[in-house]
Amino acid sequence: MEKLIFLIVIFLAGELSAHQGESHGKKEEQEKPVKQDVLNEIDQSYRENIASIFEKKCMDCHGEPKKLPWYHALPVAKNIMDEDMREAKEHLDLRGGFPFKGHGTPLEDLEAIQEVVRKDEMPPFRYKIMHWSSQLTNTEKKAIEEWVERGKILLGDEEK
Repeated sequence: MEKLIFLIVIFLAGELSAHQGESHGKKEEQEKPVKQDVLNEIDQSYRENIASIFEKKCMDCHGEPKKLPWYHALPVAKNIMDEDMREAKEHLDLRGGFPFKGHGTPLEDLEAIQEVVRKDEMPPFRYKIMHWSSQLTNTEKKAIEEWVERGKILLGDEEK
């Protein structure tokens, strides 16, 4: 019972830090629309190089979890987890490929991904303590960084 209470306290403590104060407003329209072929090129690279990483490490919250853990059935944990998953998808919904759904433009989404990967902000601490293998490896970080940089270059060329 003490272990259960400890887990619930950890979930509640992490509630405030999961998204580091990021706002989750509506996606703003880009000033200049991005050409579909650029988005398709970034998406193809995503599906070939990054989607499998995100499937293993990010989709439990930013997509559809394959299987929820046993403690999801506990009333307090269920409410917290459901809200975290809802908020995560509102922030960045990885279902369906690139461009992602969320509150940013494609370029803003890439910049946000780059920032959280560089700062090791995702997954949140309370998720990591329950899912020890959820942390990105250095190889995965490098692959994401390269994909993001290439995408930013392609999107940056569009804005000129």
